[in-house]
This record gives sequence, C-alpha cells and structure tokens, in this order.
Amino acid sequence: ILNNHIHHIGEHYWHCPAVFIWQSGDNHIAGNHIHDTPYTGIVCSGRILYDRKGVQECSGTINWEHLEKQCGKDYVYNIWWYSGITDWWKREPLLHSRENLIEYNHIHDVMQVMGDGNGIYISGAGGGNIIRFNVVGPCPSPTMAEGIRCDDDQHHTIIHGNLIYNQGGNATGITLKGINRVTNNIMALPTTKPGRGLLSLETGPLNGSVIKNNIYLTADPDHKEISEVRIHGTGRKARLADTDSDNNIYYCIADPEASRERLETIQSFGTDLGSRAIDPGFVDAFGGNFEMKPDSPALVMGFKPLPLDKMFMGNDD
Repeated sequence: ILNNHIHHIGEHYWHCPAVFIWQSGDNHIAGNHIHDTPYTGIVCSGRILYDRKGVQECSGTINWEHLEKQCGKDYVYNIWWYSGITDWWKREPLLHSRENLIEYNHIHDVMQVMGDGNGIYISGAGGGNIIRFNVVGPCPSPTMAEGIRCDDDQHHTIIHGNLIYNQGGNATGITLKGINRVTNNIMALPTTKPGRGLLSLETGPLNGSVIKNNIYLTADPDHKEISEVRIHGTGRKARLADTDSDNNIYYCIADPEASRERLETIQSFGTDLGSRAIDPGFVDAFGGNFEMKPDSPALVMGFKPLPLDKMFMGNDD
C-alpha cells in the first residue's frame, strides 16, 4: 500500500481505520498521507482473545483444531492477566500479521470521532514488525490516545526513527505493553497534559525491551516523560528499570530543572545512567521544524537525524 492520499473516510462507519492489516504479514505500507479520519490511521492486528464461546473480538474466526495442534489441547490464554512474554513463542506462529514494514507515512488529524485508537496501532500481530520513519502529528483531537501503541500481546516490534508531536487527548507518544525495541524516536510537545507520559509503559514485566537514543521534549513541567503502570490484571507493573534504557534526552523547555529532577529519580533505580536532561537542539520545534542544529548535543550522544523531507513527503500530494 504505497503513496496514497487517504482522508475524510468513515463517514458512514466511524470505526474505520485508513489502513487495516489483520492476520496478514509481509506487507509494505509506505509513503501514505493519512488525515481527517474518525478512527485510527493504521492498524496492524492479529488474534489477542481466545474465547471458545465465540463472543469476544473475532473469536468466531479461530480454527480450534489448528490452535490445539500448535498450542496443546484446551489451550487458554487471557490477555487481561498477561505477565511477561510467557508462552508467546508457542502461539506466535498463529499470529500472521508479522514482518510488516510500516514506514514514511505522514499521519495527522486522526481520531476525530472515536476513542481508544491511535496514529499507528499494533496489537497481537506477531513478531518482526518494523515501524520506522513515520510522522504522527499534529493530532489535537480530545479522543486521541497514542501516537504509536503496542497493545495487548505485542512483542518483538521495532519502533525506530519516528516523529510524534502535538498530540491531544491522552497525548502519549509511544505505549508499550510487551517486549519491544524503541530507538531514535522524537516524542514532542503534547498539546495537553499526557494522561500517563510521553512514553507509557503498561502491563509488565518488560524485561528484554530496548529504549535508547530517544528524545522526550515537553513545554510544561507537568508533562511527564515516562509513566509506569499495570493497566490490567495482577502482577508486577511495567518498570523502566526492567528495560535496557539509556542515552535518551529528557527536556522541558519551560522548566529544565523539572526534567532534570525526573531523570535523576529514574537514574536512582540504576537505569538511563547515560541519559541527559539537556536541550536537544532542534531548529524550531514550536514551529514544527525538528531538524537538528549543527551543534546539537543529541548528535554527540548518538541520535541519528531523521530523514524529515522524505517523512513529510505526503504533504506534496
């Protein structure tokens, strides 16, 4: 699905994403300009609920003979009580939305009607999916949830080099519920106080996740960079200290000391020891220019400049 302009859809059926990948792998979704939608921009999803009564989300599509052959007789999995990666590798062969490449899409002004949706939404989709070099924003809708969300039973996803900015609603940049890799992303300037944080860690443990070389930029000291919760079920909450998190930049434009204090608290738990609370050095973040100045300290720390011209290419319809 390449180089399309998708907009003002879902006027008869609001629960309508611009691109929907369900139980489908090895797809390339690139160069699309997506905006003015009632629901999510791009959904990549698989099977997260195993209900033998066929009531819960798409359970009526399950071939129970195949499931039991792969996972064992009377196999039961309940995402609401998820704790770590557990036996994901056993059922992953049945999650066919794997190894999709979602890149260079410009997504803005989505989630204008519905709730519980995002710019890019990936859930129960199997491993090997790559989400890179996408722009999500501005998305000012009060019902916006997250820029990029790894939801239930989502593991082994690479989220790299994305720009997520000017989010409304829940105002989170990236959410993680599983074991995934988040590197070299910019999460910047939410338009309202994030319901959790720019990076929301949910439903741990997250041991094995990598979170490195990201930039968290806020304009208000009340806007947190990181949140750690257990969103449902019982067991240990998600913790940044369980991940390999380092070389990130935390910076609050209005109050640099607030971001410095939050980072010091994080470092007291033994993580993000190489991260810094410094101005990342954008040309004009408030004006939407996220190019790096030549003397940007982020470049010294290993942040790789994003190919923004190509990422915003969808503006030239």
